[in-house]
Amino acid sequence: MLAELINEFAAQDPVFASSWRHHAVRPVPHVRKILRHPTLGELEIDRHTLGLPGSGFSLVMYTAEAGSPGAAALKSL
Repeated sequence: MLAELINEFAAQDPVFASSWRHHAVRPVPHVRKILRHPTLGELEIDRHTLGLPGSGFSLVMYTAEAGSPGAAALKSL
């Protein structure tokens, strides 16, 4: 099923096809995101992904910049 999806994307998007062909597709270890929490509203947080070698698992952590509204909101949970 994943192979079908990749083939479909590759057929529609030459940039994706080239990236996939050259193995330029890779996980992004750090991303800043905006989340909309049902109670807290909009939160600006950072997602950090750490691969755990030899296990096939990853640890995903969500943090907010110290002193930011997002940090205060997360602390209130």
